[in-house]
Parts: sequence; C-alpha cells; structure tokens
Amino acid sequence: DYSFRNLAITSRAIELIEQIRPSWIATVSSGAVFSKPGGPLENNLAANPYGFTKRVEETMLTQVAQEIGANISIGRLWGAMGSFMPVNRAYAVSDFIVQAHSAQQISIRANHEVWRRYCDAGEFMEVLITAAENYKKTSFDSGGELIELGNLSTTISSLMDANTLVSRPNSSGNADRYFPEATQYESLCNELHIHQKKLVDIIRSTLSGHLAQLTR
Repeated sequence: DYSFRNLAITSRAIELIEQIRPSWIATVSSGAVFSKPGGPLENNLAANPYGFTKRVEETMLTQVAQEIGANISIGRLWGAMGSFMPVNRAYAVSDFIVQAHSAQQISIRANHEVWRRYCDAGEFMEVLITAAENYKKTSFDSGGELIELGNLSTTISSLMDANTLVSRPNSSGNADRYFPEATQYESLCNELHIHQKKLVDIIRSTLSGHLAQLTR
C-alpha cells in the first residue's frame, strides 16, 4: 500500500509535467536509494520500500524530462539542518536541542560511534535549483562536514546559554557510518558559486529556529 501510494503521487506529478512542459525539473531524493552507503542502488522492495520507491521516482522523472526536453536535477539528501527545520525528535540534532532546552542534559542512546554529514537545507535547495537551471541532467548527494554525534551534542551544548551535561553509554561495537562519500555537492557549490556554510553556523541557525518554536 505504501509503495502504491507513492507511485500514484509520482504518476500524478508526471501527468502535470507532461501538461505544463517546464524547462527544468528539480526533485529531492534520498541517500536511501542506495542499498548501503557507497553501495549499489536499492533493488529490494521488501527490505527497503522507501529507498526502492525513491529509485523508481528518480527513473520515472528522468524519463519524462528526456521526453519533453527538460533539464533535470536530482539531489539526494542524506542529512540537513537549518533555520526552518521543524522540531522532530526522531532526528538527532532536534532531539539534542530539545533535551538541552528542557533538561539541560543531552543523553545519547547509541553505545557506538555515529557519523553523519550535514548541509544547510536552504543551501541544498539553492544548489538543486541552480543546477536544474544550468545543466541538462545532474544528480548529486548532499555533502557537508563530517561529525560524530558525540561532537555534535557537545557543540550544541556549547552554543546553549545553560550549562548542559552531555552523557552517553560507553562506546562499543561497530560505528554507524551513514553519510555520502561522494563530493559532487562540494564541486557543484564551487561551479555554481554558491557559498557552502560551515557546520557550526548551520547548527547555530538550527538552534535559533528550534528555540523560537520551543518558546512559543
């Protein structure tokens, strides 16, 4: 049912594209299209319906772009922050900010290292749209500085007014390394003359946006 509903949405989008015949198409995909970081594209619907339907969506949109002669830009978003990121504790950065704000303490549940790369969401969209305006076909993974979540939590703590205690279980086991290794994003930023924000500035703007939501 999930896959059918997603394909129905993509099909409707393609109908509109065929009617309107835009000069360019920009779509946000996901790192989940890969079966594993750095691995092949996902081909197992049962194991990863989200990633598989994203792969199908990329294929369908690329095909319709070719048919109508439109540019297409596909940006695979792995990790993002930003001023307008909604408070959602399913994501580590949001959970850390909420913990620090409410309890002046950040607890990390993972008992192993967790590595991620984050970019600014607005910056990502600027790269995506500018690439669609300038290139016939491009696809890229998001980028950003690599950080371990323990360091992310201490950075958030240092930017909060309160003295925040950071704790985590003793690190053991294999590290969780979910981030893109490709560097197309950085290359596109240079080619398109888009300034790539530093991670600490992205965290600072995310923190500001979250605190505005939490104190309403």
